[in-house]
Amino acid sequence: MPASGFTLFELLLVIAIAAALALVVAPTIGLSGATLTSATRALAAAFHEARNVAIAENRDVEVTVDAASGTVRFAGRARAIRRPRDTVVAAEDRPLRFLADGSANGTVVALVRGQDRRTIEVEALTGRIRVAP
Repeated sequence: MPASGFTLFELLLVIAIAAALALVVAPTIGLSGATLTSATRALAAAFHEARNVAIAENRDVEVTVDAASGTVRFAGRARAIRRPRDTVVAAEDRPLRFLADGSANGTVVALVRGQDRRTIEVEALTGRIRVAP
């Protein structure tokens, strides 16, 4: 009587094909939003770090966002923000400034990729940094 079922080779072949399809399809479904969110959080973290430097060193710290290269510069430091290639970073023309007491001059920075948009708002009086979807 012949054995019924699948051989180990057939199962491994099906798993390999499914994995290959997942690698091809995954970037097109939903992962673009995750990478944009990650880039937005990294930019917000750089703002938090600049604010902390201003408070810790009791001095004003100017933050410049270079939209073309995707870098943030403050207090002699530069942070590269990894973002998807087709992401547009829109920042106001004036640099963000954190004062020694933690307050700021306020700004809004937007990261846009296709229809997906994330914004970072820095409140003027409190220096609070808020990420909005």
